[in-house]
Amino acid sequence: MIALTNVSGFDGTGKSFEKVTILIENGIFNEISKDLKIPSNATVIDVTGKFVTPGLLNAHTHLGVHAGGVGAPGHDINETSDPMTV
Repeated sequence: MIALTNVSGFDGTGKSFEKVTILIENGIFNEISKDLKIPSNATVIDVTGKFVTPGLLNAHTHLGVHAGGVGAPGHDINETSDPMTV
């Protein structure tokens, strides 16, 4: 069990939060609250200055490898089918 304290971040609906505690058990966010009682068996991690978001952020880049002359199989520099894939 992990307790992240002093968490700031975004909830994915356009709202933000500050100085909450997130309790994580078996990789799942079980509780999020400002008044959360931290269990004695939890590993506490103070994340002051860090941000939590509901998923991974993809900064659009062209840093892949472009193998000239190989054709489509060598083009891993840009998503061409759907910019938001899961």
